[in-house]
Amino acid sequence: MKKLVVLIFSFLVLFFSGCASGLGFSPNGYTMAISPSMLTSSIQKQFPQKKKFDYGSVELRDPDLGFVKGSDELNVGIAFGLSNPLIPTQNGSVKLSGGIDFDPKSGQFFLKDPKINELKFNNSSLTSLLPSDVKSILKVVVSEILKQTPIYKLDKDSFTGMLVKDVKIDNGKLLVTFGL
Repeated sequence: MKKLVVLIFSFLVLFFSGCASGLGFSPNGYTMAISPSMLTSSIQKQFPQKKKFDYGSVELRDPDLGFVKGSDELNVGIAFGLSNPLIPTQNGSVKLSGGIDFDPKSGQFFLKDPKINELKFNNSSLTSLLPSDVKSILKVVVSEILKQTPIYKLDKDSFTGMLVKDVKIDNGKLLVTFGL
Protein backbone atom coordinates (compact mmCIF):
# COMPACT_ATOMS: atom_id res chain seq x y z
CA MET A 1 0.00 0.00 0.00
CA LYS A 2 2.85 2.35 0.86
CA LYS A 3 4.46 1.69 -2.56
CA LEU A 4 1.18 2.56 -4.30
CA VAL A 5 0.93 5.87 -2.44
CA VAL A 6 4.55 6.70 -3.32
CA LEU A 7 3.94 5.78 -6.97
CA ILE A 8 0.82 7.95 -7.22
CA PHE A 9 2.53 10.84 -5.44
CA SER A 10 5.55 10.56 -7.78
CA PHE A 11 3.31 10.59 -10.84
CA LEU A 12 1.46 13.69 -9.62
CA VAL A 13 4.74 15.47 -8.91
CA LEU A 14 5.99 14.63 -12.41
CA PHE A 15 2.68 15.64 -13.98
CA PHE A 16 2.40 19.02 -12.32
CA SER A 17 6.08 19.92 -12.39
CA GLY A 18 6.61 18.79 -15.98
CA CYS A 19 9.85 16.91 -15.35
CA ALA A 20 9.12 14.12 -17.82
CA SER A 21 10.27 15.20 -21.25
CA GLY A 22 8.82 14.01 -24.55
CA LEU A 23 5.37 13.30 -23.13
CA GLY A 24 3.89 16.77 -23.58
CA PHE A 25 5.44 17.83 -20.31
CA SER A 26 7.63 20.90 -19.91
CA PRO A 27 9.03 22.81 -16.96
CA ASN A 28 5.83 24.89 -17.09
CA GLY A 29 3.38 21.94 -17.00
CA TYR A 30 1.57 19.62 -19.40
CA THR A 31 1.01 20.96 -22.93
CA MET A 32 -1.85 19.77 -25.13
CA ALA A 33 -1.88 20.50 -28.88
CA ILE A 34 -5.26 21.19 -30.51
CA SER A 35 -5.21 20.60 -34.26
CA PRO A 36 -7.02 22.71 -36.88
CA SER A 37 -9.40 19.80 -37.58
CA MET A 38 -10.40 19.67 -33.88
CA LEU A 39 -11.04 23.42 -33.90
CA THR A 40 -13.06 23.26 -37.11
CA SER A 41 -15.11 20.34 -35.80
CA SER A 42 -15.82 22.25 -32.58
CA ILE A 43 -16.93 25.50 -34.24
CA GLN A 44 -19.00 23.79 -36.95
CA LYS A 45 -21.40 22.59 -34.25
CA GLN A 46 -22.43 26.24 -33.71
CA PHE A 47 -23.34 26.96 -37.33
CA PRO A 48 -25.29 27.99 -39.28
CA GLN A 49 -26.13 31.18 -37.40
CA LYS A 50 -28.79 33.58 -38.57
CA LYS A 51 -28.86 37.24 -37.55
CA LYS A 52 -31.85 39.47 -38.32
CA PHE A 53 -31.46 43.19 -38.97
CA ASP A 54 -33.82 45.97 -40.05
CA TYR A 55 -32.72 45.61 -43.67
CA GLY A 56 -32.85 41.80 -43.86
CA SER A 57 -30.92 38.89 -42.44
CA VAL A 58 -27.47 37.37 -42.61
CA GLU A 59 -26.78 33.66 -42.36
CA LEU A 60 -23.27 32.59 -41.39
CA ARG A 61 -22.24 29.04 -42.32
CA ASP A 62 -19.41 26.65 -43.12
CA PRO A 63 -16.66 27.92 -40.80
CA ASP A 64 -13.15 26.65 -41.51
CA LEU A 65 -10.16 27.17 -39.22
CA GLY A 66 -6.47 26.79 -39.85
CA PHE A 67 -3.01 28.11 -39.08
CA VAL A 68 -0.21 29.63 -41.12
CA LYS A 69 3.09 27.89 -40.40
CA GLY A 70 5.52 30.26 -38.78
CA SER A 71 2.72 32.57 -37.63
CA ASP A 72 1.08 33.00 -34.25
CA GLU A 73 -2.33 33.67 -35.76
CA LEU A 74 -5.42 31.62 -36.42
CA ASN A 75 -7.17 31.85 -39.81
CA VAL A 76 -10.97 31.66 -39.96
CA GLY A 77 -13.08 31.46 -43.11
CA ILE A 78 -16.86 31.87 -42.95
CA ALA A 79 -19.41 31.79 -45.78
CA PHE A 80 -22.46 34.04 -45.55
CA GLY A 81 -25.75 34.71 -47.26
CA LEU A 82 -27.43 38.11 -47.19
CA SER A 83 -31.18 38.09 -47.77
CA ASN A 84 -33.61 40.93 -48.14
CA PRO A 85 -37.25 40.91 -49.26
CA LEU A 86 -36.39 43.17 -52.22
CA ILE A 87 -33.48 41.17 -53.72
CA PRO A 88 -32.53 37.50 -54.07
CA THR A 89 -30.08 36.05 -51.54
CA GLN A 90 -26.53 37.24 -52.11
CA ASN A 91 -23.67 34.96 -51.07
CA GLY A 92 -20.15 35.72 -50.01
CA SER A 93 -17.29 34.75 -47.76
CA VAL A 94 -14.90 36.41 -45.37
CA LYS A 95 -11.43 35.26 -44.32
CA LEU A 96 -10.06 36.56 -41.05
CA SER A 97 -6.95 36.11 -38.97
CA GLY A 98 -6.21 36.92 -35.37
CA GLY A 99 -4.76 35.81 -32.10
CA ILE A 100 -6.32 33.54 -29.54
CA ASP A 101 -7.96 34.49 -26.26
CA PHE A 102 -8.99 32.15 -23.44
CA ASP A 103 -11.78 32.74 -20.92
CA PRO A 104 -10.93 30.65 -17.83
CA LYS A 105 -14.43 31.00 -16.32
CA SER A 106 -16.17 29.39 -19.30
CA GLY A 107 -13.25 27.30 -20.59
CA GLN A 108 -13.76 28.80 -24.06
CA PHE A 109 -11.33 30.05 -26.69
CA PHE A 110 -12.12 33.06 -28.89
CA LEU A 111 -10.53 34.77 -31.89
CA LYS A 112 -8.80 37.95 -30.66
CA ASP A 113 -8.31 41.15 -32.67
CA PRO A 114 -9.55 39.77 -36.01
CA LYS A 115 -8.26 41.27 -39.23
CA ILE A 116 -10.19 40.95 -42.48
CA ASN A 117 -7.85 39.39 -45.03
CA GLU A 118 -10.36 38.71 -47.79
CA LEU A 119 -13.97 39.58 -48.51
CA LYS A 120 -15.80 38.05 -51.46
CA PHE A 121 -19.31 38.91 -52.51
CA ASN A 122 -20.97 36.90 -55.31
CA ASN A 123 -17.55 35.41 -56.21
CA SER A 124 -15.93 38.85 -56.62
CA SER A 125 -13.15 39.99 -54.32
CA LEU A 126 -13.93 43.26 -52.61
CA THR A 127 -10.95 43.35 -50.26
CA SER A 128 -8.91 45.90 -52.19
CA LEU A 129 -11.97 47.97 -53.15
CA LEU A 130 -13.23 48.67 -49.63
CA PRO A 131 -12.30 52.00 -48.04
CA SER A 132 -10.54 51.75 -44.67
CA ASP A 133 -13.56 53.13 -42.77
CA VAL A 134 -15.78 50.35 -44.20
CA LYS A 135 -13.16 47.77 -43.23
CA SER A 136 -13.14 49.22 -39.70
CA ILE A 137 -16.93 48.92 -39.44
CA LEU A 138 -16.81 45.33 -40.74
CA LYS A 139 -14.10 44.52 -38.22
CA VAL A 140 -16.31 45.76 -35.37
CA VAL A 141 -19.31 43.73 -36.62
CA VAL A 142 -17.24 40.59 -37.10
CA SER A 143 -15.55 41.06 -33.71
CA GLU A 144 -18.93 41.32 -31.97
CA ILE A 145 -20.16 38.11 -33.60
CA LEU A 146 -16.93 36.26 -32.80
CA LYS A 147 -17.01 37.43 -29.16
CA GLN A 148 -20.19 35.37 -28.82
CA THR A 149 -18.94 32.36 -30.79
CA PRO A 150 -16.18 30.34 -29.14
CA ILE A 151 -13.85 28.52 -31.51
CA TYR A 152 -13.17 25.77 -28.98
CA LYS A 153 -14.47 24.74 -25.55
CA LEU A 154 -12.84 22.69 -22.85
CA ASP A 155 -15.12 20.13 -21.25
CA LYS A 156 -17.48 22.16 -19.05
CA ASP A 157 -17.70 19.37 -16.47
CA SER A 158 -13.92 19.33 -16.07
CA PHE A 159 -11.75 21.47 -13.83
CA THR A 160 -9.08 21.81 -16.56
CA GLY A 161 -10.11 25.40 -17.37
CA MET A 162 -8.88 26.46 -13.95
CA LEU A 163 -5.48 24.90 -14.60
CA VAL A 164 -4.71 26.61 -17.94
CA LYS A 165 -1.41 28.49 -17.56
CA ASP A 166 -0.73 29.49 -21.16
CA VAL A 167 -2.39 29.50 -24.56
CA LYS A 168 -0.47 30.16 -27.76
CA ILE A 169 -0.31 29.30 -31.41
CA ASP A 170 2.96 27.75 -32.49
CA ASN A 171 3.98 25.89 -35.64
CA GLY A 172 0.44 25.28 -36.89
CA LYS A 173 -1.11 24.16 -33.60
CA LEU A 174 -2.96 25.66 -30.71
CA LEU A 175 -0.92 24.84 -27.62
CA VAL A 176 -2.61 24.83 -24.22
CA THR A 177 -0.36 24.45 -21.18
CA PHE A 178 -1.87 23.14 -17.93
CA GLY A 179 -0.29 23.39 -14.52
CA LEU A 180 -0.58 24.78 -11.03
